Amino acid sequence: MTTPHPDRSLALRGVDGPAWSPDGKWFAYIFDGRLWRVPVTPEGAIAGAPIRMTDELADALNWASDSQSILYLGVDRLKRIDLTGKVADAHPHLAYTPEISSERIVIHAGRLIDVVSGTSQRDMDIVIDGNLITSIEPHRAREDGARVIDASGQSIIPGLIEPHTHMTSNFGERLGRIWLAMGVTAVREPGADPYDALERREAWVSGRRLGPRGFMTGGLTDGSRVFYGFANSVTTPEHLDLELERARWLDYDLIKTYVRMPDHVQKTIVARAHQIGIPVSSHEIFPAVGYGVDAVEHLRGTSRRGYSPKQTEMGFSYADVTDLLAKSGMTITPTMGLSGGFNLKVLRDPAILAHPVYTALFRDAERAALKAGVDRVRQTEPSLARSVDAMGLAITDIIKKGGRITAGTDSPFIPYGLSFLVELMLYEDAGLSPADVLRSATIWPAAVLGVDKHLGTIEPGKLADLVIVDGDPLARISDLAKVHAVVSNGRYLPRADLMME
Repeated sequence: MTTPHPDRSLALRGVDGPAWSPDGKWFAYIFDGRLWRVPVTPEGAIAGAPIRMTDELADALNWASDSQSILYLGVDRLKRIDLTGKVADAHPHLAYTPEISSERIVIHAGRLIDVVSGTSQRDMDIVIDGNLITSIEPHRAREDGARVIDASGQSIIPGLIEPHTHMTSNFGERLGRIWLAMGVTAVREPGADPYDALERREAWVSGRRLGPRGFMTGGLTDGSRVFYGFANSVTTPEHLDLELERARWLDYDLIKTYVRMPDHVQKTIVARAHQIGIPVSSHEIFPAVGYGVDAVEHLRGTSRRGYSPKQTEMGFSYADVTDLLAKSGMTITPTMGLSGGFNLKVLRDPAILAHPVYTALFRDAERAALKAGVDRVRQTEPSLARSVDAMGLAITDIIKKGGRITAGTDSPFIPYGLSFLVELMLYEDAGLSPADVLRSATIWPAAVLGVDKHLGTIEPGKLADLVIVDGDPLARISDLAKVHAVVSNGRYLPRADLMME
């Protein structure tokens, strides 16, 4: 049946959640962010004009069994509306309490790495009270009752930040342990069902499940057509108002505009989002750079223009691109692994797939599917190599010109955690110094998230997110594979414990 709306040109635009009433008399749906219903005949034909039921944003509609009311998500709580238009809360607003350790921990660091200067100090004590780093001082014997963690033969780095991943509840609680066991203590999710992402963020910060800090947005804010199921078609000023109100109420960390959003609407979104303190990311660099988009995703990403604005057909990014990215202040997440680098790296070094976290926390079927996918592209290895080399030239040029990159992956197209490690290895292969590679996974993404006063470096007053690593990542980025333990919000978590089912 054709989507019920009087304007046939809207038949494929912005309609979500269609649901028949149990008695077959009504068809309900969401259009322009609001809840509508339309009467239908027993044969399913439209029998009258659509009736708008809500003025507020609505989501996830579900008819009651008696066909007299609809349950829906009204921005930040469940609500019920009957056929007369009367609305009532179906469930009170739920609250949670962040989990903060009361323990005092001292970590004796054999090597304490400063990612800003790219240097390290030897035999230092990191003193953690609760979830804050309170002091950093030369190592000494202590009698203050603190728990002392002996990392005298290891390196300590700031917790790693993965700034581009799309998470799924299909992985269950092991998803949070995968991130932590790989040294990732914060993740940025630039596109998700907002309620799924919000539940994940709150579950992790409250300690109900183990996991990193979550930074989230809602669906990809798109134009008149959508591709991904978690994209959101926003085509009217009224709907945009409602979406920005939801972003404020649910405390979004960013807004991601997607590839069918017209330039003039994207400009409006940037201005409105900045008014409420939310940064904006997109796939665009121009004219986005002119109206203040904060970050750009992918060197080789889809675009509304029918061609890549960041790469030539041969995969190169010339000075017009790298200059814009370096001089504008925009930060780019290149996702080299997504664009062939992950497969290339695994083809050249199959031992990557023997990483202990990957073998312990990914299912046999998941690992078999990945290996089969890598094997399928074996014949394209020469072209993959040319493409990856070209991307490497672009990111090194951006860094040389004073720009910043952030080391995201777009997982789960490539596997959570493991692909992040490979992304960092690809940057080192491209010619970035280990210090710059570490910055791309610590202080630079912290700045993009607006939390660099709290995360990204190891300093007194900052949150206690740390990684204890065997080896020296300032000498070899591959040593990041040797995570011994993490400290997540002040809680000490050995990797061996995180890998246990």
